Amino acid sequence: MELQQDQMCDWMLYLVGRRSALTKTDLSTQSHEAFDLSNNPMLKELGVNKLQNLNEMVEKGIQTLYARGWLNGAEPLSLSDTGKARLEAQIYKKGQARWWLQP
Repeated sequence: MELQQDQMCDWMLYLVGRRSALTKTDLSTQSHEAFDLSNNPMLKELGVNKLQNLNEMVEKGIQTLYARGWLNGAEPLSLSDTGKARLEAQIYKKGQARWWLQP
């Protein structure tokens, strides 16, 4: 479960970094959509088509971003310097380019 929560936080950081989510509501909605596995036919066949407690994971993810100081305080949402550093570290670890991060 901890790995899933970390992945949720990284996804949320990515959304905010790309300016795809400017409010907590945007962040929650887009995270629900991304992690809703019920529309994936392959996962349905395997019986792994639902994350347990998705609502709780999304809410905890948003709280974690603030608790770790990865988001600046108010809306529109933006990454703090430590949030940018976390996201860059995760992207470089996965061998991806840095082009996506908006200044």
